[in-house]
Amino acid sequence: MKLKSFKIRNYRGILETELVLNGNPGSIYTLVGLNESGKTTILEALNNFSPDMDGIHAMAQEPLSSTPIESLAPKREKHNFNDDITIEAKVQMTGEEVQNLANECKSEAGFQIDADQFPLEFSVTRTHRFGNSDHQESITCRDLSPLIKKGRAKKFSEVDESSEEWQEIVRKIGHLFPRIVYFPTFLFEFPERIQVSEGESEIEGNEHFRQVIEDAPESLNDPLDLQTHIVDRVLRVEPDTPFVQWFQIWMQSDEREQVDAALIRLSQKISSEVFGRWQEVLGSDLNNKELVIEHRTEDGENGERIVYLMFKVKDGYSSFKISERSLGFRWFFCFLLFTRFFRGNERGGSIFLFDEPASNLHSKAQSRILDLLEVIADGKNDIIYSTHSHHLINPLWLETTFIVANGEPADTLKVADPETGMEDADIKAVPYRTFVGQHAEKGHYFQPIPDRLDVAPSKLEATHRGVFTEGKSDFYILNWYKKHHEPDLPLDFVPIGGATNGSALMSLYLGLCTDFVFLLDGDGAGDQAKSGYLENLPISQGHVVQLPEILGGKFKTIENAIGQDMRDAIGGKHGTSRTTKRHIQRAFSEALSGSNDLPPDELTIGNLETLCNALENRLNA
Repeated sequence: MKLKSFKIRNYRGILETELVLNGNPGSIYTLVGLNESGKTTILEALNNFSPDMDGIHAMAQEPLSSTPIESLAPKREKHNFNDDITIEAKVQMTGEEVQNLANECKSEAGFQIDADQFPLEFSVTRTHRFGNSDHQESITCRDLSPLIKKGRAKKFSEVDESSEEWQEIVRKIGHLFPRIVYFPTFLFEFPERIQVSEGESEIEGNEHFRQVIEDAPESLNDPLDLQTHIVDRVLRVEPDTPFVQWFQIWMQSDEREQVDAALIRLSQKISSEVFGRWQEVLGSDLNNKELVIEHRTEDGENGERIVYLMFKVKDGYSSFKISERSLGFRWFFCFLLFTRFFRGNERGGSIFLFDEPASNLHSKAQSRILDLLEVIADGKNDIIYSTHSHHLINPLWLETTFIVANGEPADTLKVADPETGMEDADIKAVPYRTFVGQHAEKGHYFQPIPDRLDVAPSKLEATHRGVFTEGKSDFYILNWYKKHHEPDLPLDFVPIGGATNGSALMSLYLGLCTDFVFLLDGDGAGDQAKSGYLENLPISQGHVVQLPEILGGKFKTIENAIGQDMRDAIGGKHGTSRTTKRHIQRAFSEALSGSNDLPPDELTIGNLETLCNALENRLNA
């Protein structure tokens, strides 16, 4: 199951906006905008649709949020709000999922679903209704009208929403729903201890941390259960004994050794994952560091025994609490703990929401976090993250990037009420390509992306040999080949955005003595651009090459290198037998930002291999 879009209305500073998630499963979506532009508000709205740390599915009748619902009302109407806050998700099921649903209802609940008439797309809407600024009710609506028959009925008929059959259908669909998991900033302030036994905790974010700690032991080769193998073992030892006497008994018990052994195994697993990834990101040796998990037991106010876990980092002979490490490490530790050990929904995947990830890490580490996001996505989990750092912009994900702006894209917001000075906030999430086309003059609203693509790289960035590509298609297709078929290819592809736009970047590379080659199309524009570069820049013939020089005269553009089998597969995705340049561009973009569902067409791969080998030889020469 996939969530195709979210439409948000009247949520705090959002009048109405829509986030269309049109990538493949496992896609990564970027929200780019200035500070106070509304990125966090959008993430919070998505989380409010299905706050899932408590395990409640999106199809459940009653929504749950840690934020008071009254605080979600628009500020501009706080004095007298008489409308609905709505968050609508468009849901898409596959034919296989519908058939499995029908089979389960028949075998487990004794009624049949008309699978042929069951809608593959429908919407689920969370509504918070207000009157006089007071919250009246919260409801969930679904435009779903399944046809069923039961008993000896011969015809399918509509089912009433109050019936047991309807509730059973909703419950089973809920198990397919992707879990929406939001990581607010406070979660990255790791508590000194985490309560893992039952009972109300005063530790901020304890339920979130406890959920992940419950998931982590299950990732071991020999899975452990937090409740069974740790909590229950502590609590079953002389539960009615005064604490001082209990502690003496506990220290001599076999249960203590069992708990210690379980925590050692868990510590080793988390150490391997966290410090292994940390070493990859920082590139430094962390052999002397390891994670140690300890348990503590205390008596609560009512005499109940409470079990806590404490996380420490052992560095040589010294031991530090997680809260005593650097801000960057605390963020990274929590980030990996919540993503790598989170079970999610095995049937429906998860949607991870990250607000300004890696903002406490230096620029090199931020860039490497992008690779880690791909590991987390893993072809099944969607990721939506916000940023205003150009180091966290991946040009391969521009087709799934949104510009977030609050009010008109100008330096100041409009004022709705001159008497009160209340800001007329109007948060919008606009697809990057659409926004740039409409507001090309408002560069400060999408500055992180031009920083990454259009501005010549700094002296520190222009250190690798580059292949400049004329258009987006070349950029996506060649990166797709490198990622999925030749990951060790020593070429970096740099999009220029037009045959005649390469002078500044070529001049910079020349000044830095960095090798490059500009790959141009074999059309008139390419001919003219090549002549101009050779005439006006101190470059050789080898610095500029046109596609026909490598692949032959019929290969005018990169699209000509795509074989018919690949074209047919791409056309099938779009329901057409006539595959256009736009279809090809979109298909390769999605195969880069999400799961790769393009077939291994030998002709296409052969052409791209020939092209890349020739480009590498040019650079070597």
